[in-house]
Amino acid sequence: MYESKARHPLSPPTPDPLPHLVYEAMWELFVAIGDMWLLTDDPKQYRLRFRTFLENRIALNPLYAAYYREAAALLADLTIQGGAQAAYLLIYFNRNTANLEYNAEMLQVVQQNVAFEFISRRMGLGSFANFGATAYQGYMAGANLPGRPAPYRTAEGLHEES
Repeated sequence: MYESKARHPLSPPTPDPLPHLVYEAMWELFVAIGDMWLLTDDPKQYRLRFRTFLENRIALNPLYAAYYREAAALLADLTIQGGAQAAYLLIYFNRNTANLEYNAEMLQVVQQNVAFEFISRRMGLGSFANFGATAYQGYMAGANLPGRPAPYRTAEGLHEES
């Protein structure tokens, strides 16, 4: 039978939704990427796609619900200890400037399954333009026509001949 999206065989047909506070914590963690990397794009335009991303991850692999809950709990604990900025520095860069107490294994799980995926997602939604990317999703300049500049980055000039 045809299904509109792929699903992990062990996933429940309709996974339980995350509590609203977990969604909000994950959104704050996602938005913080822009602050940490000084991105100029407005993350508000990504909010609906971000929530759908979370829901799809959970539908494909139910463990993601636990990852998001743990990430929200870790973020709340770190924020209470040293503030949001200190929490983001630890989660995204392993910089513990506020001497925060945390479970190293849990931090690693949150980084690998939540934070680093959020970074990839944020870049994929268009933030690469902040770094001058022109050949990435949403930043194509048009058709590839003879005699006109390519609408994407080409290999010409990337390698100098010896």
